[in-house]
Amino acid sequence: MSRTVARVTNRRFPRRLSFVDGQVSFWRPGAQEWVQAQLNTPLAPGDQLYTGSPGNLELQIGARAFVRGWASTQIGLENHEPDFLQFKVTAGRASFDLRTLEPGHTVEVNTPNAAFTIEHPGYYRVNVIGDRTSFITRRSGRALVTPANGDAVAIAASEEVVIAGT
Repeated sequence: MSRTVARVTNRRFPRRLSFVDGQVSFWRPGAQEWVQAQLNTPLAPGDQLYTGSPGNLELQIGARAFVRGWASTQIGLENHEPDFLQFKVTAGRASFDLRTLEPGHTVEVNTPNAAFTIEHPGYYRVNVIGDRTSFITRRSGRALVTPANGDAVAIAASEEVVIAGT
């Protein structure tokens, strides 16, 4: 019963900007320029967020699922389907705190060097600094990494992958 309630809640749960601290800018396709991010802004495909220094943000993407970004981080929502969320992290540090992720649901994180596919609950951190990307799994998290010029490789729980260059 509780699982059914969670599914209904998650499907209706709006993806939104749930926390802003410091310098956080927001851009939506069609806008002339970046604006100051506003708390509770619903997210749509193409939206971009950038944290200055100092700056922190949190996106709530489910009842118990969050994306967090720290200073000098750029995060974009690329795709938003009922069972698929696709983000792009082009600079900085972001975490994906997915305490729940329904079976059959996927979160994809694209970076300049690789794409990371998440299909299991866990804690994931991605760092994009220059031409170097690192991805860390925690709390039983598992993922697949597909480098820009390579084949998909599984990342087990509590592992770190570092990809340099393009």
